[in-house]
Amino acid sequence: MDSEKLYLRNIHPEDKKTLHNLTQNKHWDSVQSKKVLVSLAMLRPGNFIPAENAPESIHLQSWRPFIDDLVKRTSQSGREYSRAVLADTGKQSIIMSGKIIAGDEHTTRLELLKQPGREREQRHVGSMHTHPWVTTEGMAKLNLGSHGLSGTDYRTFLSDPEQQFMMIVYGEKNSMFAMKTSATPNNMRRERLEKRIAECELDYLNNGNASFMERVAFFNKAVCTEFGLTLYRATPETRDLFERIKVLA
Repeated sequence: MDSEKLYLRNIHPEDKKTLHNLTQNKHWDSVQSKKVLVSLAMLRPGNFIPAENAPESIHLQSWRPFIDDLVKRTSQSGREYSRAVLADTGKQSIIMSGKIIAGDEHTTRLELLKQPGREREQRHVGSMHTHPWVTTEGMAKLNLGSHGLSGTDYRTFLSDPEQQFMMIVYGEKNSMFAMKTSATPNNMRRERLEKRIAECELDYLNNGNASFMERVAFFNKAVCTEFGLTLYRATPETRDLFERIKVLA
C-alpha cells in the first residue's frame, strides 16, 4: 500500500467516539454543522469526519446572508470574491471572517482574519468563494472551473490540513462544496497532490467528446473519489439544502 495512505490522525479515543456520535445523523442543519465543525477545530489538524458518517444532506439556512453577499458582489463586478470560515472553540460558534477578498474573473485568495484577542481559540475550518457565471461553451473554455470546483480550488483545499470544506457559488443560487472525510489523505506530498490533480484535469476537463458540463462533473467526481471527499450541491430549487452527489460509478 502507498505509504502516503497510511496516515496517523493522533485522535484520542474519547474524541473519536464523540465525533462518531455527533456525525451519525445523515441530515444536518446549520446547528448540527456548527457542532461538527467546532468539534473538529478542537482536534489536531488533519482529523476529518468519519467517512461512513458523511451526511446525505446539509441545510445551511443560517449561512444564506453571507452567500448572498458574495453573489451580489460577483454579479455586479464579474470578479471572484472569497471569505474564510472560522470556528471559535471557546464560544462554540462559527465565525464568517470579516475580510472579503476581491480577485479577478478567474482567481481569488483567502485572508485568515481572526478576531483580535481570540486568535488562540479560532481555527480555519473552511472557505467560500464565487465563480463568475459562464453560459456558453465558447466562454466556458476561458474558465473551466466556473460550474464546479477547479483544479486550483482542490489544490488549495487539499493542501491545507485545517480546512474541512470548500464551498463555491456560481450563478444566482447554485452552490457546491466538497468536504473531507477520514478517507482523505492528510500527509500527501505537495508534488504528488499536484501531479494527481493535473492528471485529472487532463483526463476529464481537457479531453474527450463530452459536453462542457459533463466534463466538469466528471472532473469533480474523479477528484473527490481520488481523495476521499464528499461532494454536495444546492440549486435554485433546493436553495440552502445541499444534497450529496454520488461520486463513485
